[in-house]
Amino acid sequence: MQRQKVKIEQFLQKKVLGKDNDGGYVIPIELIEVTDVLMGYGISDDISFERDFTKRYNKTSYGFDCGIKNIETGDLNCHFLSECIGTSDYLYNNQVLSGKISSFSEQRQRLKLINKKILIKMDIEGAEYEVIDDILKYSKDITGIVIEIHHIKNSMFQEKILNLLYSIDQNFILVHLHGNNGYCEAVYNIPNTIELSYINKNLVDYYQISSNQKHPLPIDQPCIKYKPDCEFEIKLE
Repeated sequence: MQRQKVKIEQFLQKKVLGKDNDGGYVIPIELIEVTDVLMGYGISDDISFERDFTKRYNKTSYGFDCGIKNIETGDLNCHFLSECIGTSDYLYNNQVLSGKISSFSEQRQRLKLINKKILIKMDIEGAEYEVIDDILKYSKDITGIVIEIHHIKNSMFQEKILNLLYSIDQNFILVHLHGNNGYCEAVYNIPNTIELSYINKNLVDYYQISSNQKHPLPIDQPCIKYKPDCEFEIKLE
């Protein structure tokens, strides 16, 4: 796995949306300002990121998970949909499925999001490799991507991971990286599960590789509160 693909660029102000620890993600403030709608995939029973986005910025958000029947969001502009993105082949067998699985293209059409600027947040436990191409077809309308990458240690997934990172890298800049401390044992000096935050290249005029590739950063919080966060460094070459 090429570590070059997970070197962060350091040039934007960032903030955390969502609840403390697991469920909160770091994104650039500039990205939020130009986003019309948030699409959050694989939220389980935690819609805190979507609700926070809507509450703070008065913008529409959607949280998706077909393993959950219903979530009360407490906000008319924050919506929960009991459906998943992708195909049932990549869903956990122990989920109680709603039977509703659809593509990003179909969701975008059905929810009347054509020409809307969309922020993607995705934690779908390995299915991200199968759905990313359909999402990236609409890169010009996607302001950013927040994605959790799984199974880095598993050699069966490493080619898929690299392909995904290369695909995203065509039109997006990596601005934040955090290791999920559920499993800090590193492969290629990278934790087994990582959270990545990207911004569309069209939204920035200048960027360069950060001289500080040590993690975690002060803005980060451990996903599991009672465990130390993952400490690692991506070497500049």
